[in-house]
Amino acid sequence: MKIEFVNPPRTFIDRSEIAPPLGLLRLAEVGRCAGSSVDISDLNLLFHLDERLAVSDHFYIYATDFLLNKKADVYCFTSMAVDSHIALHLARLLKKERPEVVTVVGGTHFSSIADPVIDRFPWIDFVVIGEGENFVRDLPKLISENRSAKVVKGSPLIGGSTGDLPFDLLDLNQYFAVNPNRCLDFESGRGCRFKCAFCYSPQHYNGFRNFSIDRTIAGLERAHNLGFRNVFFVEDNFLNDPARALDFCKEFERSRCDLSWQAYVTFPQLNSEIISWMARAGCSAVFAGIDAVGTESRRIHKKSFVRDTSVLECRIRECVDNGIIPTCAFLLSPPSYPGGSDMDETLHFALAARNAGAKVRLNTLTLYNRTGTYLANTSVPEYDEFKVRLTLDVPEVVEENFYALENPELFPFHSRYVDGDVWHDFISLTHCLYTVVDAFPETLWQLWAGQGVSPTEIARKMLDNTGSLLDIPKSARRDAEMLAAVEVLESLATREKQLQPVLELESSRFLVFN
Repeated sequence: MKIEFVNPPRTFIDRSEIAPPLGLLRLAEVGRCAGSSVDISDLNLLFHLDERLAVSDHFYIYATDFLLNKKADVYCFTSMAVDSHIALHLARLLKKERPEVVTVVGGTHFSSIADPVIDRFPWIDFVVIGEGENFVRDLPKLISENRSAKVVKGSPLIGGSTGDLPFDLLDLNQYFAVNPNRCLDFESGRGCRFKCAFCYSPQHYNGFRNFSIDRTIAGLERAHNLGFRNVFFVEDNFLNDPARALDFCKEFERSRCDLSWQAYVTFPQLNSEIISWMARAGCSAVFAGIDAVGTESRRIHKKSFVRDTSVLECRIRECVDNGIIPTCAFLLSPPSYPGGSDMDETLHFALAARNAGAKVRLNTLTLYNRTGTYLANTSVPEYDEFKVRLTLDVPEVVEENFYALENPELFPFHSRYVDGDVWHDFISLTHCLYTVVDAFPETLWQLWAGQGVSPTEIARKMLDNTGSLLDIPKSARRDAEMLAAVEVLESLATREKQLQPVLELESSRFLVFN
């Protein structure tokens, strides 16, 4: 039996995170060990190498021909939610040309909509819920027995390797050419100790587990020998078990493996000892979801990591002093939705983080299927692709989701849960807020304290200057917002002389003046 594992395209302008698809490599490893012939088609990479795939009108034609030429018996698709419709449509086209092939979809998003997928998209043969290694191992038996159950609950693969990924299935030089950062997504465990209401992880993994430190380091050493130089630990929380994370860092530091690495971390576990040892072991950056700020947001999202900006600032500076650049993510909700009233308080924390040396992300609340926030929602989702088109760096073929037209409740990135005008204004405002908070944090801080002008007011004036952001080419939007921000801020800075040098300094970092 030949199994083809397929990764849809999802990157467009920014190539800095393009890396071999870890999940599919793990599945291919298990399939090979079970006796199947395996192969991987990474359309996320090939999109940047084959210009035919980059043309939206031609994508499905060329992608289908490419996959048909693999002559596989089974096609297994993953997704990252925003691109699930591509997996569905490619499976449909393959089934049309070769009705005998078996089509499988899996991953966090498909796991959460498994029953509707089988009910509404009959060309899908199996949906795997949760981890898929055991399913791939048992797939030949499932097919031979003509199993009637189409939704299969996965289970953790006990004793699975983290060091023997089948990189021979991929041309690593292609990855290094597209992304000179030579990035590898890797995992030293799975799941998360927390149960945030907006996150897929609690239902997908049901807890957390760590992999062997020795085998993890062996896998990293092999990756270094193959030419990788930057690693991202993609498990939801590198600090699920702080003592174990500390042991890993000490062992990896002793290995002298010259890799720079990054990880997702949770703020409460990020103490001085952990920061120091992560830095010594080669950690260069961490991503921390602060997310919920404000009483209502903390309650509805079931997350309360930070209540005091001074604690946040202190921890950030400690990371920066150790050579680790933190990125702090903050979650914003529409003004008409629960948690929406916490926007200004959230922006206050975001500015404090940015001024302390962190990068920041301002994320708009996405109602991921079957999560706590999704189940608590009482509105009826409606089709809307505004968020995808404006805020995500994805190809046009990912922006267009015709399956969401009739099934908006299944596709969280191609639907909205509040009134259309409110949604579009909120998404546009957040887009401008990110630009101005990232570029002018000290100017904003002083304006807010001195004149009582909030970042939201400034972003609103920026939008008045730019007009509809969708009318601006994707590659030019940030520049247009920067110019609008400078114009607005300069008019406000004339009222306070001490603010002008701050604005000039921050402007000089991002703009080139004649």
